[in-house]
Amino acid sequence: MTQQQNKVEQSHRLARALSVSHPREFLSVEKKTQELEEGCKRLVKNAVICWNYV
Repeated sequence: MTQQQNKVEQSHRLARALSVSHPREFLSVEKKTQELEEGCKRLVKNAVICWNYV
């Protein structure tokens, strides 16, 4: 359980480190743009994780 919790905490820490503003704050009002922002954040986060894994 502790190992899984550490992974989640590390994931949140990475998201905060990659974020330009507050991690849970969207810069736009429109839902479609918010989904695009979230997808881009997820893509960058996954690219960093993949790079560190390789």
